[in-house]
Formats: sequence, C-alpha cells, structure tokens
Amino acid sequence: MIFFKKNSYLLFFICIYYTSAFSQTYNFKNYNTDQGLPQSQVLSMTQDYKGNMWFGTNGGGASKFDGNKFTTISDNDGLINNVVFSIIENHKNQMVFGTSKGISVFDGIKFKNYNEKQGLTNSWVFKLLQDGDKAWIGTQEGVYILENEKIRRFTFDKILNTAAVFSIFIDSEKKIWFGTLNDGAICFDPTTKSFTHFNKNNGLQQDLVFSFQENKEKEVLVGTVAGAIIINRNNKIRNCDYIPLQFNVGFRSMLSSSKNEEWHGTFDIGLYRFSNKVLKQFNALNGLTNNTIMCLFEDRENNLWLGTDGSGVYKFVGEQFTSYTIKNGLTDNYINATAEDNSGAYWVALRNNGIAIIEGTKITSHTFNTANINAIPDNEILTILPVKDGRIFLGTKDGLCIYEKGVFKTYSENNFRHKYILSLFEDSKNNIWIGTNDGLFKYSNGLINNIQAVNALKKSDINFSIFCINEDKNGSIWVGTENGVIQLKNDEITFYSEANNFTKKRILSIVKDKKQNLWFGTEEGIFNYNYLNFKKISQKNGLSSTFINFLQTDNQNRLLIGTNTGIDILDLTAFYNSKIEIKHLGKEDGLLNLESNYNSSSIDKDGRILIGTISGLEIYDPKFDKYNVKEANTSITSIKLFFGQEDISKFSNGIDSVSFLPKNLKLPFNKNHITFQFIGISLTAPEKVRYQYKLVGLDNDWTPPTSRTEATYSSLPPGTYTFLLKAMNNDGLWNKEPVAYEFTISPPWYSTWW
Repeated sequence: MIFFKKNSYLLFFICIYYTSAFSQTYNFKNYNTDQGLPQSQVLSMTQDYKGNMWFGTNGGGASKFDGNKFTTISDNDGLINNVVFSIIENHKNQMVFGTSKGISVFDGIKFKNYNEKQGLTNSWVFKLLQDGDKAWIGTQEGVYILENEKIRRFTFDKILNTAAVFSIFIDSEKKIWFGTLNDGAICFDPTTKSFTHFNKNNGLQQDLVFSFQENKEKEVLVGTVAGAIIINRNNKIRNCDYIPLQFNVGFRSMLSSSKNEEWHGTFDIGLYRFSNKVLKQFNALNGLTNNTIMCLFEDRENNLWLGTDGSGVYKFVGEQFTSYTIKNGLTDNYINATAEDNSGAYWVALRNNGIAIIEGTKITSHTFNTANINAIPDNEILTILPVKDGRIFLGTKDGLCIYEKGVFKTYSENNFRHKYILSLFEDSKNNIWIGTNDGLFKYSNGLINNIQAVNALKKSDINFSIFCINEDKNGSIWVGTENGVIQLKNDEITFYSEANNFTKKRILSIVKDKKQNLWFGTEEGIFNYNYLNFKKISQKNGLSSTFINFLQTDNQNRLLIGTNTGIDILDLTAFYNSKIEIKHLGKEDGLLNLESNYNSSSIDKDGRILIGTISGLEIYDPKFDKYNVKEANTSITSIKLFFGQEDISKFSNGIDSVSFLPKNLKLPFNKNHITFQFIGISLTAPEKVRYQYKLVGLDNDWTPPTSRTEATYSSLPPGTYTFLLKAMNNDGLWNKEPVAYEFTISPPWYSTWW
C-alpha cells in the first residue's frame, strides 16, 4: 500500500459513479513486473540525457529502462532506501533520488548519500526539483537546498518551515510553488523575497496539495486532494470548471505537454486530457487497467508516460489506433466486415453473431431469429455494402439481405435464397454486383441475374468463389477469384494470370487509387495495373508478408495493406515517382492484433479506416500519424574482452567518466577478441530500432540493418581500429553522425623493429 507511515494525510475515500455507456478502447502499453520493473507502484519518473527512462518505486528501488530492458538499483547497490518518491538529473548529469531515508546521488558508478548526518534533518524526501546548479528538496518537515554537494535549509517562512512539502514547481515567472500536505499551496517570489499562501480559507478546496502545472495562459493549476483550481497572475483563484466530477477527487499529478495539452492524473478516476477545449477521460473502461495515476512524464519524443499505484508504468501509444471488442459491448471479437452508413453509424459483421451497429456510445445487435420474418437470414455475414440511396446490403452464408427504413428483408426470388455471398460492389450505374461461392450475379431493378460470361468458367464439381469486385475507369468489372482475376467488358471476359505477368493465385481485394489505376491484393503480394501492364510488389520490395487480406486507400494518397503480420502502408505519391516506400505498423504502434480478416476494411467520411481482425474492430486514424524526428540516442554501453572473462580496463588509462568506456585502449596482440555492446534509445517503438556498424580497419561496408545490440570481432590482427555505430528510429531516421570508438592492437615484439 502507499507509503505514509508517519502521517495520516492521505486517509480519505473517493467515490465516483461510472456510466454504462460504451466507448472505444485507447492504446496504452503497459510495463510491469513481468517486463522487469522491480515493483508495481511507481511514484516518480524522469528521463536522463542518454534517453533512459528512470522509475522510482514504492519499495523496489529505482529502475532504468532503455527500451529493451530494465536495470534496477536498490539499497543492495548503495541506494539509501528503496522507497523512491522523486528522481531528477542534476546539472552534472548525475541521477538524484529522493527517498524515505534521504537523498542518493548516483554518478553511474557510485552513490553519495545525504541524510541527518549531512544536514538533512528530516530525511523523508517527497520531492526534488532541479533549478540551475542547485536542487530544491521538499521533505516531511520543511524545504532544503542541495548545492555544491552540500545541504542547507530554506528557512524564510514560518509555515513552510514546519510543513510537509509534497510538491515543488517553478513557473514561467521563476516563482517557486510548494504544495503541502496540510498547509495548502505556498508561492515564493525570489524577486521580492515574498511568500503568498493559498489554503482552504481563501479558495482552495482542501489544504492537501499534490501537484502543480502551468497552462498556456500562464496560469498555475493546483491539484488538491479534493479537486483542481486555477490561480492567475494576480493570485485570483477560480475553479477548474472544465473538469467535472471533482468532488473529493485527488489530482495526484499534472502535466502540460509540448502540444499545449493539459493532462491530469487522479487517484481514483483515471486520466483527463484537456485539449482544444475538449475534455477526454481515460480509465479502466477504455484502455487503462488502473485508475490511480501517481505521476506523469513526457519524454524527448513526446510520448506520455503514466506511473500507477499497482499496475506499473503505461506509455500512451496515442490515438492512431482505437478498438472495439467484447469489453466495449460487441458480442464477438471476430470481425468479418465493416462499413459506415449514411448517418455515420458503424456496421460490424460478427462471426456467427450477426450485426452490431455502433452509434456513438450505443451498440445495437441484430441476430437471426426464426420467429421474425424480418430478421437477418443468417448470423454469418461476410460482406456489408451501404449504397448511395441509403440501403444496406448484407451478404450472408444464406443469401442476400437488404436493410431499408429500419427493416431487414431477405431476397428470395429466382432461386437465389440460399446463395453463399462473399462480396458486394456498387458500380457507377448503381448496379449491385454479387460475388458468391457459385459465381457472379448482378442485382438491378429488384432482380438478380446470372452473369453467364463469367460463370461459364465454373467447373461442375468445383466452387467458383468470387472474393472481390471493382470497376475500372472504363466501366469494366474486375472479379477476383481463387485462381486469378477476370475482366468483364461488354459481356466479354479476359482472364489474367501468369501469362500477363500477373498471378494465378487467390485474389482477395481490388481497389482503385486516385489515378484510377487498379491494385490487387493476392497470395503472393500486391499488383498495380496501369491499363498497360502489371507491376508486382512483394517482400523483396519491403512488404512484411505476401499474403494480402485487404487493400484500402486513404485520404493521404496511401495504400493500406492488411496482412497476417500487421499493416503495411505504401506511399502512392512516391510509387508514381518510381520509389517504393513502405511503412509497417504492428502491435508496437497500437494494433490490437496483427492478423486482419479478408476484405474486412472500409473508410468512413472522416478518413478513418475500419479494420476487422480476429480480436475486434480496429479503427486507424491517419491524422494521428506522427513522424518521429528524434534520432535514436545511440551509445556504446560496454566493451568486453573475451566475453568479459578478462579485465579490459588494465589495458587502458582508466574509465572515461562520461561514456564509462576504457580510455586509450591498447590491447596486446593476443588479446584480440573484443565485443561491443550498444543501444539506440528510441522509446516511441523500441522494437523497431535497427543498427548498422562497421570496424574501420577491417570492414569495407556497413553491416545490413539488425536488431542485435552487440557485435563481436575475434582474432583481430594488429592495427588501429575505429568501431562506428549508428541506429535507426521507428520511422527510418538514422543517426547523422555515427558513434565512434578507437582502439589499438599492438603487434608482437618479434614483429617490431628493434
């Protein structure tokens, strides 16, 4: 449980009512003890100059995270105590930890500790804040300053002198704010050397103050145990009325982001974001699993991190992907098809569970019912087609169903009642084309006709499945089958296969781009058709998989490619300029599941892409795509001789105090087996970081990109070498300047001139 053993300041109850409305789930990546965090209650966090995230825990010490692994330091290593309330990096790039038994300063090798013996008369340290070359210290009894490796007490206000100081904040006017556990908020103006007190008697909800932040109007937000208030530059107090449900809600942490977004972490109702006058709540109902947010931090790549009370750390992946699953009100997670109707509602076909209609926070389900002649004919709906006149066509395993004016009607004319429908398409003349496992049909003026020209290809004992249909710029209908594609033009057909530089394998998707050229998703990659020839793109060109489940163009002139290994995005502008640029999206980007279903995508009126997966409905919003302009923070972390079996430092002039690598390394000729370990820290999607390296003096070229974080060279001949290393971030941005390390291997004495 939480940490106040000597105080009863936090013994309060928080009550809140949740509505039963459904909403989509947002993506938060969780790191907890299973991933290497030493303890699940995270009280503090920061990022060092090398890019590592540091997390202070409630009993597990402090842990460093480089994107790949956690490295924990505790009292066994020299940390003064394992309850770490606060972490900062000082002006010397040393890590400073505020704990329940004092302060530890860590230079990367050794600790220097401060407690009562060093002048910290109260060693219960709640808050540290770096201010130039000094650090402010908030303790259980008063404020101290750490400067020039010495502690001194800040004793200029009689209330502050005895107050339990939980938070410290410096605003844009360089005023220093102190949040206390029983004496409200105290503001110190260094210019006038004056103090201003804010408490329950003059406007605060309560005198227990957890957090401060400054909004874009340069007003100070104060988070208390019973809500948030705003103090303007004239020290006037008003309620933070854009955040509802504040009664007895503890605002434990606050953050103003680089995007001018206000983030508010609460004790019991999750996280609030206030941006562009819109308030959004994130909690256990839509992405988090823990509603108690202890601390917030924005890293150098503008990722938001959340420390929780019992669920470790979350990284907010963003709103690029959101999802609906059984947790959000669907009756099944396997999504066969998606579409948006004219009113903006989402239609979602659920495997063996009929249709779900999502309208805002309301989800309505429709299933097969033998007692209702107007029910859908089958619970397995494979394709959905909203048409221009507002009707919705549903293709099921048991025929065609049309939804009109609130009523489902099953088509039963011309022996078409029990057809297994795989695809639907509306052409430029408002004809509805129907692909089945028994060939191609056309619905026009209320009647369905057999397309004899196409269906004549059907063999008597083999299904003739039509998986997808589209229309080209000339009005020809293209039909994707099990064994290639058919073009229907003026009742005449042309079959395209390997003889046309195409494929004879299954075609699951056909789309048309802005140039009116066709794209085909097949079992061996994608093909572009410009009405002259086919051009193939496969794994050789950067696709993550050759088995294509769906294709979908977006409003940014890109082609989304659904596979069983995630989503690839092809830049069509670059493609038509003779460049193939493919970006891959996976779980690290927020995907619910890597495997999408065939022909399951659609685009809504706002440009969002709806994707059916085996784990729920995925919604991709391209407007939240961000290009990571920050290079990976790349460094060599260690150099080992014979895999660390020999002490490499005895062949150097000591250890560099910044890089912690051997200085002026000069190895004997028989000490020539060397391993470099390294890291490129890019926390947006660490799984995508790649490396290239070469040893100048041995290698002529850079290695191919790799995810390995070490390189070994054995049996190196005498000579002078330079190891060069560079890393690529998640968006393909490489370090402009490689990291370099030079060393020498001496020749044997008998090979030298006497």
